[in-house]
Amino acid sequence: MLFYLKKLTLFACLFSICFAVNGQANKPGTASIKAADSLYNLKRFKQASKCYFICFQQNAFSKTNSNLFNAAKACAQTRYIDSAYNFLFAVVRQHGRDYYSRIISEPVFKKLHPGKRWISLKAMIDEQQNNANTNKIVGDEFIALRMNRVALEERKSNLARQYSISSKKVRRLNDSINMIDSINCYKWKSIINTYGWLGYSAIGIEGVEGELCIYQNANITFQKIHFPVIAEAFKRGALDAYDYAVIADRISLYDTGKQIYGTQVKPKGSTATALFPVENNDSLNIRRQLIGLKPIP
Repeated sequence: MLFYLKKLTLFACLFSICFAVNGQANKPGTASIKAADSLYNLKRFKQASKCYFICFQQNAFSKTNSNLFNAAKACAQTRYIDSAYNFLFAVVRQHGRDYYSRIISEPVFKKLHPGKRWISLKAMIDEQQNNANTNKIVGDEFIALRMNRVALEERKSNLARQYSISSKKVRRLNDSINMIDSINCYKWKSIINTYGWLGYSAIGIEGVEGELCIYQNANITFQKIHFPVIAEAFKRGALDAYDYAVIADRISLYDTGKQIYGTQVKPKGSTATALFPVENNDSLNIRRQLIGLKPIP
């Protein structure tokens, strides 16, 4: 009876494969991934491997780290060594850090260990883990520097309310802040020269906010010299469009008296604001849309 039940289950899985290949236009590959997993659980490793292949061919979005890892296990079980390596390398290229320890310790992959490709795979994993550790250290430093800078500004505001903006206490604190900004610029430059601009995927939103804070509190000469770093970071998606536009506008205002993207405003009366002068105002919204900003009404 158990034998027939297993056969029936296998038949259902194979039916799912056919259904995924021939139908399911809205969600290609979804059913066959489930079938591949079921086949693997039934220890039908060869059929599971083929099922994963079909899935990945049908739908590129099915190449998640989880599915690739399971496909590699299926291929390793059937000694499809080349395919097992291909899937594992894909996981690493997709930065599937949650799977790194499992790749190293998975008993199924022990048969892959004696080989140059395993050494290369392990080296890639080690490099990414080292980079992740470094990025965390650098990101934490940027965050700490920003928090300290924000605290100093709050202290300055409190002193200004208590003693006036022109008081000796505020002037002394201003001198300290300027010195700290100079030191932070040196640190920022050293990090950028070593690692380049570290974006959201490397150090997270708070890390990038710290990275930006140090740059934006630098003097205008420093900002102009290092603006190509900002422009390149924006081009590769490592910096938000609005942050890029703010920096570009501040530099442009300093150089020409006019801004490019309309991010800089000045008070107009007690409640309203008005834009600082804009270069070619008629095409302002076109420029904003080109970099991904909403038009100004």
